[in-house]
Amino acid sequence: MVRSDKRKVRSRFWVATTHVLTAGFAMPLVIGFVGTILVAMVLPPSPETFLLSAIMQQCFIATGWIAGTYYSLSYIRKTCIMSNPSSYIAPCIIAGVVMLALSFLLSSAAYVLADWPEALIVTVVSHCIAYLSYATITRNAFKQMRPDRYA
Repeated sequence: MVRSDKRKVRSRFWVATTHVLTAGFAMPLVIGFVGTILVAMVLPPSPETFLLSAIMQQCFIATGWIAGTYYSLSYIRKTCIMSNPSSYIAPCIIAGVVMLALSFLLSSAAYVLADWPEALIVTVVSHCIAYLSYATITRNAFKQMRPDRYA
């Protein structure tokens, strides 16, 4: 159990940015990087394995979003005092849309330049799954949090 003196009252902006940077940037980046290395070790780069490689990489990125969401929510529960947790849902969802757009643009740029429409479709599907998971988990978690009284 975390001592209450380590928890602080945090603004919606702080919670939203912390949540989206952890769930939508840090964890997908780390897990995607590790996944890319694993994919490169298993599948040598070639035109025949490109689509399978893209699918695997996008699965790692989506897994990063989901794992990051759970990790971020755990951190927020331990460090933040929130008098109305439900009011944090909208800022987190909006910040998630912005991060998703950036993630999608970065992920799909190489596929567009390489003229691989199949990989672009994989990117769209994986980002939709990642964001819907992020939004659902975030919404449900904040709705289930109990309001705190200020210390």
